[in-house]
Amino acid sequence: MIDAGAAEIRRIERDLHDGAQARLVAMGMTLDAASQLLDDNPAAVRALLAEARESSVKALNELRDLVRGIHPPMLAERGLSDAVWELALDSPQRVRVASELSGRLPAPVESAAYFAVSELLANAAKHAPASRVTVDIRHDGRQLRIGVTDDGPGGADPARGSGLGGPTSVSMEIPCALSSRKTSFC
Repeated sequence: MIDAGAAEIRRIERDLHDGAQARLVAMGMTLDAASQLLDDNPAAVRALLAEARESSVKALNELRDLVRGIHPPMLAERGLSDAVWELALDSPQRVRVASELSGRLPAPVESAAYFAVSELLANAAKHAPASRVTVDIRHDGRQLRIGVTDDGPGGADPARGSGLGGPTSVSMEIPCALSSRKTSFC
């Protein structure tokens, strides 16, 4: 869990540095260029201001996506099952979610499980030209069990960075207890 937390912090730092921070620096440079042209070339200033406006919208969207990725509101409010349903709805592939959780999991477990499923769905979309992914979430009284399976054709090639595919099936088992029962809208 500590390694996963450190990796998440590095990801956030990288995303901020490569994304929103870079856009904001570029936007500052664009506005500086616009201020230098203000008296001599109003048409160029208008174009630069439009570019800066577009950059600000993109930076804001990147920051929103990053904040949502740190701890999605659905995970905090409704728990793992509903948060995974939300991931499924946003996936470019058809994702079937089967979940049987009668309560909430400890927050660190929910978070780790959520981000593991999120990464597996992203990998299936990116590396396994799968048309369908199945996510199965269960708690057997002692541990959380999650299975994620895609129907991709397979053909792992480390040189190309491709995923396993064929179909790929990943199973996770996390020892933990459930807390009180919860309601779900799914």
